[in-house]
Amino acid sequence: KNRGAQKSELRPSVSLFGAYGWVSREADELFQKDQDSWTASVSLNLPIWDGFLTKGRVKETTATINRIEYDTEEARKRAQLEAEALLGQLRVARENYRATSLNMIGAEQALRSITLRYENGKSDYLSVLNAQTNRFVARRNVIQAAYDVFVSTASLKRAMGMSPMMSLSEIRSAREQLKAQRTS
Repeated sequence: KNRGAQKSELRPSVSLFGAYGWVSREADELFQKDQDSWTASVSLNLPIWDGFLTKGRVKETTATINRIEYDTEEARKRAQLEAEALLGQLRVARENYRATSLNMIGAEQALRSITLRYENGKSDYLSVLNAQTNRFVARRNVIQAAYDVFVSTASLKRAMGMSPMMSLSEIRSAREQLKAQRTS
């Protein structure tokens, strides 16, 4: 809007002015006949040369608009890259969770096996303690992996401007809607 107003300063303009009133030197003669007066004027303004001031303002406004558009596009690209990076981190965290869950299953099976061997006299108690320690470590790793999934999910939701209460399927459908809006 500002740019359009600045460009209009380069165009000719016409001004009209009119006034009506009474003129008298004495107050008691003010409203008598032949004391009224009126004035009308028309002016035409042709901007011949303003030292390129108006063109400079228009160029400055255009440059400002271009810079703002560029900054907006760059911010959108950065946000998209951040969301894609966080999505990658979420995928890694999920895979890590799956792997630690499998390790937990293996540690529990090993503990059951060692416990049975101990009960049958085929293993010592130190092996049972080591198997229990391995199971506790595996459980801690599963908990840490689950935490990493939650943190990655929350970070992704934040980067996408979504509520932490939204499910990932709702976010996925909202993301697809945004893509469809951009292409149309």
